Amino acid sequence: MTKMIVSILIFISAAIVQGQGNLPRGTVEIPDGATIVVVSDSGERITIRASEPAVQLPVGKYSLESWTMERKDQDGSIWKLTGSNVDKKGVFYIIENQEVKLPAGVPIFSSLTVSQENSTYRLSHCLTGQLSETIELTKNGSRLDAPKLNITNADGSYQETLNFQYG
Repeated sequence: MTKMIVSILIFISAAIVQGQGNLPRGTVEIPDGATIVVVSDSGERITIRASEPAVQLPVGKYSLESWTMERKDQDGSIWKLTGSNVDKKGVFYIIENQEVKLPAGVPIFSSLTVSQENSTYRLSHCLTGQLSETIELTKNGSRLDAPKLNITNADGSYQETLNFQYG
């Protein structure tokens, strides 16, 4: 909470110095359990947490820099999704007296790309977010084991499990 308040106060202080003390404002809403970092058009980084009440920001252009969501499962393990490298889809505008809902977090898309050169197949797996951002998933602060691919032919007479590798 302190970091968010300090970031917002720094941004507001800079605006007051520039003679814009009574800036019109709009509200930012973010998904439950999320922490989001946005960057104003002037380059100020602002951290917004879902646990805070609705955050009011000065009217203007912003871009979503990154987001994080954490959840605890029934066994007490902490699962964390992080979205980064958000492309131009993450640009949004704060409009006076209006609410903007930031599209961070789920859904997450899993894609498998297969390419063939002669008799060699190349498989690539990646997770992306709704803003085309790169997704990282951790459990208790550690990266999960690389996924496996199970290949089976139509009649089940052939089965093979392949291991993906990170990197």
